[in-house]
Amino acid sequence: MAVPAYLVPCGALTLVWGPLSDRAGRRPVILASLAAFTVLTALAGSNEAFITMRLITASESAASA
Repeated sequence: MAVPAYLVPCGALTLVWGPLSDRAGRRPVILASLAAFTVLTALAGSNEAFITMRLITASESAASA
């Protein structure tokens, strides 16, 4: 369940982060997504929270793709 919860938003949100990084620059977008990815991964304590955080971190990791 964690893999599809990660891959689906990661693939879909690449279409959002791509144009944003074209406008704002790659470095600020990647640093913001890295910070959010690190914090949200650290907050995942239970299985339900893990799946939820995977959905959110996938959206952040799509920025670096």
